[in-house]
Amino acid sequence: MFEPDTLLPEQYFSLLGRKPLQGEKRLLLAMLEDAVHCFQTYLLAKKPHERRLFQESEEWINSTDGLWFFSFENICDVLGINPGRMRNALKAVSYTHLTLPTSDLV
Repeated sequence: MFEPDTLLPEQYFSLLGRKPLQGEKRLLLAMLEDAVHCFQTYLLAKKPHERRLFQESEEWINSTDGLWFFSFENICDVLGINPGRMRNALKAVSYTHLTLPTSDLV
C-alpha cells in the first residue's frame, strides 16, 4: 500500500512526450553547456587562463566550420538547436554584460 510506484525511464519520458537523450547526445549537450558556461563566466575575466577559456569558447561558438563532427554547427544540428539564434543570444548576453557598470554585475 505504501510502496512507491516504479517507472522505467521509457515510461517516464513517454508521459512527458519526449525521449531521453541517448549517451552520445548527452555528451554533445555537455560540450555545448561547457562552452556556454565558459563564455558567460569568463567574459570579463582578467586572469590569463580564464581569458583563454573565454577566447577558446568564443572561437568555437563563432566558427561556422561544419566539417568537424564536434563543431558548434554540428552539435547544434544534432541537438535541434539553431546555431545562429544561439550565437545571437550569447552576443546579446555579452553585450549586456559589457555595457552594464561593473557594480551591477555582482
